[in-house]
Amino acid sequence: MVDGQRPLPVFVSFQMEDSALRDALVKSLTERGIGFLDYSVQERLDEVWQEASSERIRRSAGTVVIIGRSTHESWPVAWEIAESVRLGKPVIAIRAPAGAATLLPEGLEEASVLPWNIPDLTDLIAKWRD
Repeated sequence: MVDGQRPLPVFVSFQMEDSALRDALVKSLTERGIGFLDYSVQERLDEVWQEASSERIRRSAGTVVIIGRSTHESWPVAWEIAESVRLGKPVIAIRAPAGAATLLPEGLEEASVLPWNIPDLTDLIAKWRD
């Protein structure tokens, strides 16, 4: 946390196989002063999951999407992107550091995807406080 600021709630959308990347992302952002609340939902994929995800996206400042090799195949990630957009939340996509994915999940354009660059991502997320 920077200068006593409250943690910034960020929803992280990712394919479960990319859990280690999510953990690394949370750690890196926390080390760079983003008081990070991980609002990702790691429960069964059903109507209850969608309701919980929608509520957490609603309470978040924005959504960070981790793009791995098979993220484009994940309907939950596509749903979380669409729900974030529907709720008017900013969405930042960041490509996994190794083995860049060639396809993006529905709802993302190539121009909106950043390389795995934590300082740049930190700067963008910090703007969500404004």
